[in-house]
Amino acid sequence: ESQAKIYGRESVVDAEIRSVYTMFIKLDISCIITGNTSKDKRLFLLLNDIMAMVLAVLDQYRGHLRQFIVDDKGVVLIATFGLRGASFPNMVPEKGLPAAITIYETLQMDFGIDCAIGATYGKVFCGAVGGLRRHEYVVLGPPVNLAARLMCSDNNPGILVDDAVRQAASERFDFLSYPPIKAKGYSDLVPIFEPQSIIERNWNKIEHFVGREKELRRMIQIGKQMVLTEKKKKAHMVLIEAHSGYGKSSLAMQSIEKTRRMGGSRKKKVNILKNICKEGEKLVPYSIFRQIVLD
Repeated sequence: ESQAKIYGRESVVDAEIRSVYTMFIKLDISCIITGNTSKDKRLFLLLNDIMAMVLAVLDQYRGHLRQFIVDDKGVVLIATFGLRGASFPNMVPEKGLPAAITIYETLQMDFGIDCAIGATYGKVFCGAVGGLRRHEYVVLGPPVNLAARLMCSDNNPGILVDDAVRQAASERFDFLSYPPIKAKGYSDLVPIFEPQSIIERNWNKIEHFVGREKELRRMIQIGKQMVLTEKKKKAHMVLIEAHSGYGKSSLAMQSIEKTRRMGGSRKKKVNILKNICKEGEKLVPYSIFRQIVLD
């Protein structure tokens, strides 16, 4: 009886309404136990490796793993940011959204697994539910339901977020708008967005490029050799090094555009592959090269 009273008082204290970033992750894999020992072992090892990776990312960004389950939606992980003792200034742009992008790209590049992520930010109930002997800590509320809905959306390109995430992270990220959806707990249609880093969104926008003539000529000359040479081509690597804000991206974009036009004028198809380093990719070895090799 005394234990029940103590538990009851603790439950009241622990239950609270908090602003939480909620993330649902659906893995595009089959999780069927076949009875074949070797196949099942490979599946268990894969799931264990995925869980270890997700935990490492969440630990890096100070998030929590809420669940790792198999249900009617498939293999799903649920993560949160902003629980008691883990709330930070600029939590969405500096921790929650970078963690989602890191998990998404690591699953693709390290594990070869596609996934769909839905993320939201808003007021939710945080506390224990269940009985005295069997209970669990949960987060409940419309933002949680919306995150699950975004994860399962047929229009999900990889990561979808709600307007609260967009507003919180608009200084660090750019967002592509998608048609609004109807969701449980919301009277109006809910606007949804795909996050992109500002540098990624602006990559192909070349305006008022001046200077760097010597460096640009050198890069175009390398591109010209690759385009015009009929023999077996050798790979070339160009390292552009400078302080932040000195125009490295602009120089690269300008040389790429001129090389592409050079090939077009000679009726030659030029395939240009690029990748952009994103914050939080230190968990992915050689990430800048890996996506190019995969492409």
